[in-house]
Amino acid sequence: MLVAESPSGEVAGYTLGRPGECDIAPYDSELVALHVRKEFQGQGTGEALVRAMARELYQTGCRSMMLWVLEQNPARAFYQRLGGELIGEKQTHLGEGDVSVQEVAYGWPEIETLFAVEAK
Repeated sequence: MLVAESPSGEVAGYTLGRPGECDIAPYDSELVALHVRKEFQGQGTGEALVRAMARELYQTGCRSMMLWVLEQNPARAFYQRLGGELIGEKQTHLGEGDVSVQEVAYGWPEIETLFAVEAK
């Protein structure tokens, strides 16, 4: 887990990643969660968190990264802007299984492209 702080020391957002086998081969790491507080959105916090997590996962030996996001989530455009490729979709059941949602997967087959862009 990585946490971003505001200049005043508040938690601005966090990301959670994990190395290991993923739902879609050959991806070897997953961005499990990304949350940025509303007042810090649109300021580069989310992008910095994704890039930092990619770097952390790369340092553990991971060479690719993927994530699942709800199909209706407007954050899909954010992942596309970061170079994420649409790599899959699945139906997920929430709670006791009575609510079904569609998720889509984005992937970076070469995780280092996330921090190579950072240097530009």
